[in-house]
Amino acid sequence: MNLKLLILNVTAMLLFIPGLTIAGDIIIIGNKSVVESKLNKQDLKNIFLGKKTVWSDDKKIVFVTQDNPGISDKFLTEYINKTPAQYAAYWRDM
Repeated sequence: MNLKLLILNVTAMLLFIPGLTIAGDIIIIGNKSVVESKLNKQDLKNIFLGKKTVWSDDKKIVFVTQDNPGISDKFLTEYINKTPAQYAAYWRDM
């Protein structure tokens, strides 16, 4: 079963990596205008923890997750290493 996970939105346009990247059941969707051609698991973690806030061309990163608890929970667990409650608490503390 394919699971669509998230859409990254940078400066009001969908921006991430060219095309579509599939990692198991996780699908990353984005726009080809982002200068990065690859992102690894640590890059995703840093983006979603607010530690990586700009692309290499200094454009601001704004991320959006799909509003689907099952999919979001799987992404947070597998890529961010946090439960949904831990992730919410992390951002409350930030």
